[in-house]
Amino acid sequence: MAEDTFDLTTGELHMPSVAVDPTCYQVTMQHLSDLKFGITSAEIKQVNMT
Repeated sequence: MAEDTFDLTTGELHMPSVAVDPTCYQVTMQHLSDLKFGITSAEIKQVNMT
């Protein structure tokens, strides 16, 4: 499984697998301040139909 990564230079947080049942997303967020982030993209990676 891929890990979340944070780029100190750009302030981008990349999360390759975020589950919001029943869908899994690949999410990128921009650091705004302190522990605040804004979502810059959220692409559907997989839909689990069980």
